[in-house]
Amino acid sequence: MQNTRRLVLDAMLVALYVVFATVFSFETPLFKVSLTSLPILLSACLFGIKDTVAVAFLGSFIDQLLYGLGGTTPLWIAPVVLFAIVASLAFWLVKQNNWLPFFLLAIIFSEFVLTAGNSIAIYIDNYLKGNVTEVATIFTTTRIINWGARTAISCILVPLLLPPLRALVGRTKY
Repeated sequence: MQNTRRLVLDAMLVALYVVFATVFSFETPLFKVSLTSLPILLSACLFGIKDTVAVAFLGSFIDQLLYGLGGTTPLWIAPVVLFAIVASLAFWLVKQNNWLPFFLLAIIFSEFVLTAGNSIAIYIDNYLKGNVTEVATIFTTTRIINWGARTAISCILVPLLLPPLRALVGRTKY
């Protein structure tokens, strides 16, 4: 029963990733903020590295399928998988050492890794396309705004959503 519940929650988190990537994202001419990191952070808190990497890979792969596969598809999946690994390890450290005050720092650091990875992907993708102007401006305030907005949203929503999800999973201890 526990494995079935876990598999269903993993599938739900993958579906949430895809919905957040395609429907619920805030886009301006300068930057885009989405909630795609939220399901990955929740998975990292609830299950650990295997489930979280699976959620990240499947969610980003399905998102790429909807966007259109191409030669740079792995370039866009890699930062999300790296984010999943870092978030899982960060939350594991928090749990193992009872460092609950560092819970939000784990979110902030993980989100930074995702933003840095996505920035590198943007840089490489635009460089390969010969779009030098875009490459020169990717590490500007828009990337920092993106990181800050996504981090603030995650720091608010993860602690709010975690207790009911823990009850659903059947875990009472952090």
